[in-house]
Amino acid sequence: MSMALVTFFQLLKLLAVYLFITVFMPHFVLGKTLKLKSRYEKFIIYTVIGNFYVINLVYLLLILHIAYPVIIFLFTFGPIIILKIILENIPVKDIVLEKIEILRRLVGGQLKFKAYISQRIPEWKLWKNKVKLHFYRVYFKNLTDVIGIIFIIGIVFWSFGLTHFEQFGYKASDEIVHNYWINEMSDNNIFCTGVYPYGFHCIVFFMKSLFGIDTYIILRLLAWIETLWVILIAFCFLKIVCKSKYMPYIGIIVYSLAKMYRLDDYGRYAASLPQEYGMIFIVPVLYFLYAFFRQQRKESRGDVSNRSRLYLMLLAMSFSLTFTIHFYGTIVAGLICVAVAIGFCVWCFKVRNLRRLLITALLSILIAITPLSMGLIMGKGFQASLNWGMNVLSGKGDDVEVEVDDTVTDGDESGKLVTNRYEIEEKYGKVIGSAVFILRAVRNNMFYNVFSIERDNINVLYIFLLIIPTLIGCGIYFILRRDKDSVYGMTAVSIGVLWIFMCILISLVTLGLPVVMDANRSRVYFAYFTCITIPFTLDSILYIFAGKLNDKKRISNAISLLCVAFTLVLLISGGFVRERLKVNGAELNDAITCLTKIINDEKKFSWTIISANDENRMARDSGFHYEIIRLLDNMEYVGARGRVCIPTENVFVFIEKIPGDYYQPYENSGQSISEAGCENRLPMSQGLSCYQGENRWIVMSRAYAWANKFMELYPNEVSVYWESDEFICYKIVQNPYRLFNFAIDYDYNLRVYPVREEIEE
Repeated sequence: MSMALVTFFQLLKLLAVYLFITVFMPHFVLGKTLKLKSRYEKFIIYTVIGNFYVINLVYLLLILHIAYPVIIFLFTFGPIIILKIILENIPVKDIVLEKIEILRRLVGGQLKFKAYISQRIPEWKLWKNKVKLHFYRVYFKNLTDVIGIIFIIGIVFWSFGLTHFEQFGYKASDEIVHNYWINEMSDNNIFCTGVYPYGFHCIVFFMKSLFGIDTYIILRLLAWIETLWVILIAFCFLKIVCKSKYMPYIGIIVYSLAKMYRLDDYGRYAASLPQEYGMIFIVPVLYFLYAFFRQQRKESRGDVSNRSRLYLMLLAMSFSLTFTIHFYGTIVAGLICVAVAIGFCVWCFKVRNLRRLLITALLSILIAITPLSMGLIMGKGFQASLNWGMNVLSGKGDDVEVEVDDTVTDGDESGKLVTNRYEIEEKYGKVIGSAVFILRAVRNNMFYNVFSIERDNINVLYIFLLIIPTLIGCGIYFILRRDKDSVYGMTAVSIGVLWIFMCILISLVTLGLPVVMDANRSRVYFAYFTCITIPFTLDSILYIFAGKLNDKKRISNAISLLCVAFTLVLLISGGFVRERLKVNGAELNDAITCLTKIINDEKKFSWTIISANDENRMARDSGFHYEIIRLLDNMEYVGARGRVCIPTENVFVFIEKIPGDYYQPYENSGQSISEAGCENRLPMSQGLSCYQGENRWIVMSRAYAWANKFMELYPNEVSVYWESDEFICYKIVQNPYRLFNFAIDYDYNLRVYPVREEIEE
């Protein structure tokens, strides 16, 4: 079976597991409670509740040092079953007694088995008819929505998912670190390198422990699933708040397909990273605030359901999850809260509502910081990257001072034209000049950081700034003109204000404001929110004009469908569809394929892999790993006089015949291993740098020379396990009771080399 096909089945399994966690588990408990909610609202609610439950459960068990698979199983499904019984008032005792009585009668012969089956057949037919009716109502009756969801999944898979079938390895160096942290969680060692938000790691650890999926498989493939969820959550929000049926598709189509974004805006989706996973819970913060005020309006008019309390609980969960997973998401969620507070200021600053919202905010922060506080109580310090994040938030950044010279950059014949803020103010006046400077600054930051367009078309980006007055103007119109549309209008104002915040967020340095988020991160959020602002702006405009027509719902749906068709035709026929995401893996495809084959075919913990660094974390749950640089260093200037023993029956040696760059290309990148590489002394550098750039070429050349010499010495015990043009794996079979000495004289390790200037780390 090819690795691409193996990857496909692995992805299907992982998708099924994640659906089980985020949809089926919450639906099992709350399906009847939320039966009146729309499918889109249920999806948002289930995703938040499922993640909140799993993450905090794993946190609790890890802090108590009892996070073993059996315990996780009991603590996962025990409370779920108990809660379902309570919510649905299921008479468990009566049901159990009834089943015992039936079993007693069957065993005693008072009831024949065939008679019992015949009695149950009508019940089974009734259940079968209910299932058919359910599928008819949910799927066949809403066939256009089903086709729409399949279409979204398809374009997200094409745009973001196919890269996982071309590059099987990790797509970011951070994934190795996260793999290590998750491995340590298997030993109930949380915060192994310091206190850090572990929400993402808790989800991965839960899937690994309960469903037996290797960590390296989850980290390889979860990236596409989290990307799908990020986009589906935005789509569900739009389907709830938009007045036209098909306008939400435009945002997803543009964001997923349009050739208007820089690779940095969406390239991080190729890797399974906490920041991108945390993006799942940003839009739910916006939605639950919207839903709270919508429900408050109903309750002020006599609704006694008190569902606003439910939305506040869900809001607390969503906001806490942003911090529990990655604090950058919390910054954006905070901006959302401020934007909604401005948009819904008429209701937000009522004493009762404000008090409830403040209590919710405090509760969400308390939930988020409790596990981190427990880590500090356990004697763990802050993890290094969290310290860096705290420095950024406090304005210290990377301890580097950034000077802001109040300039914006335009194009001219030399490529740059620096325009001074004070010159603009002299030309237009202080107030208008400041506004012109800010507009140009935001436009230029969009050009350099977010959008991929020609310099001659830079002024086109002012269209994205027109979203602000359009949304706020439409929102005020709905608030003043139609009482029933006041919530829609306030939502439009909120999104317009949020867009102002996002424009500022990508322009902090230029505007001389404290840098709370670097451009590499802020651009990701800015681009993401275009999939909400663009369709909602179009929907607002359409709703104004359609509101004056008879049968406005059908007409607005027809127009929105035409807009979707026009967008697709324009992108395809105009050549504006971007290339699908392609990111090089940190590890050769053959290495991942070989590792997977070893894990599947060999007995657990009967083997050791000698390789560079990545397999060290990947193989942890099935075998052992030995650093290739450690092996070579132990033989340097020693040869057979030293002793290197590896106490497993099988030893696999991974060697790259064409070494990868590992995030650091050099002048001769792509060259094959050779004797010229062996003629160099081994790198003296520490950490990953010995596997980067030219150093990797030297290490792999030396390793190849050693492996071939070892094969000459032991031809019956050494064989080629896997080989391609770029990679070779040797398999060494040894007697565990009479181990080989891997330290041998392979010529190059006994030479005296001149001191070579080492590559800078």
